[in-house]
Amino acid sequence: MNNSSHSASETQTPSGSTTEVGTDTNDDGTHSALPHSTSKSPCLSCWPPYGGNVEALGWALDGIGRSVSFIAAAVFVGTALLNLAKEAAGCETEIPEGETSLPECNGKVYGIRPSSLLTTYSTVVGLVSSALLPLVGSFIDHSRYRREAGRITALIFCTLLIPLVFVSEETWFALASILLIMAFLGWIHTSVAFAYLPELTDDETELVELTASFTIIQYASTVIFLVVMIGLLYILGLTGDDVMSARIAQSVSAVITSIVFGWAW
Repeated sequence: MNNSSHSASETQTPSGSTTEVGTDTNDDGTHSALPHSTSKSPCLSCWPPYGGNVEALGWALDGIGRSVSFIAAAVFVGTALLNLAKEAAGCETEIPEGETSLPECNGKVYGIRPSSLLTTYSTVVGLVSSALLPLVGSFIDHSRYRREAGRITALIFCTLLIPLVFVSEETWFALASILLIMAFLGWIHTSVAFAYLPELTDDETELVELTASFTIIQYASTVIFLVVMIGLLYILGLTGDDVMSARIAQSVSAVITSIVFGWAW
């Protein structure tokens, strides 16, 4: 992904497809060739992917990383944190023998009920995001350092994925705080990525096809990750251990996200 401006002209390739060749205006005022494919083949599995549009490929890879990291944190780490918070408050985490549901827990930890942990988390993220993201968006739209912002947020985000692997009774509250930071950072990174979306192509029809392809890829990544993790945890006999499930899922998520973010940016 890049944030340089360019002008373009079309040339005919030996295979008969049309390729747009432009000039890229660098920060120092010089120009370099910028090949940009206008091939109507916006798919990740084609070769070259997206007809050689490297920015579209980067956008798709970034979407995979965002999807995988989100689902790992929401489904696996979030469940582990919730149960650890219940244990810290003295609440039951398993249905007692002879009962059909968990008994109501009025205990509190750090001033809140464990059942309200995720709600409080979502509220804080929502308030902070609504207050600061307009400023962030304005910076991204008018800054010459959009690509640098994407790289920095991707690097910090991947770094913060690592501590989540060590979720435990002693670390759960600190990791819940890290999740808050990651959620807001994730929104910033997503804003940077979406700033590139309208600039991936000048063809409105192709842009619609690209957007559809990105959406399919992100949903497919989520489903594949969930299926693979559930299968792996079942094989390992860890489906009933929320903490170990979170550690394994987060480890896999950190590796995948680091690879695709590094490739994309």
